[in-house]
This record gives sequence, C-alpha cells and structure tokens, in this order.
Amino acid sequence: LLTRGAAVAGLVRDEVPDGPPFDTPAFHKLRVVHGAAADRRRLLQTFAVFEPDTVFHLAAADPASDAAVLAAARS
Repeated sequence: LLTRGAAVAGLVRDEVPDGPPFDTPAFHKLRVVHGAAADRRRLLQTFAVFEPDTVFHLAAADPASDAAVLAAARS
C-alpha cells in the first residue's frame, strides 16, 4: 500500500525497534498508532482521526479484537 502511494495508519500493540516491521524503510512512512485491536475506544479515536476508506484487520484471530474492529469500522 505504501509503495503505491497510499496514506497508511497502522495500529501497533508492541514495539520492538530493532525487529520487523520497525526496521524497514517503509515503516517510516507509516502513521503509527499505539494500541490494541480489542480496544474499541482506541479504534474509534483512530478512525475519527484518519477517516479510513478501507480497513485491513491483520491482528491474530481473537473474538474480542474482531468484534472491536468491526464495531469501530461500522461507526
């Protein structure tokens, strides 16, 4: 997405500065938001700020985060 010129925001739960994806040049183009996919309030804040056209949910399969992402995306 970044190489095609899209503005990308990524929700990042844990940061390991020396490991992937933090050590890639493309990561520096990413708008990083710290939080958990199950935190519906954080997701709503993020969606309000960035107003995404498309949402890719790539977090591990978890009913709480799945429900939070879907609820926030519908709002």
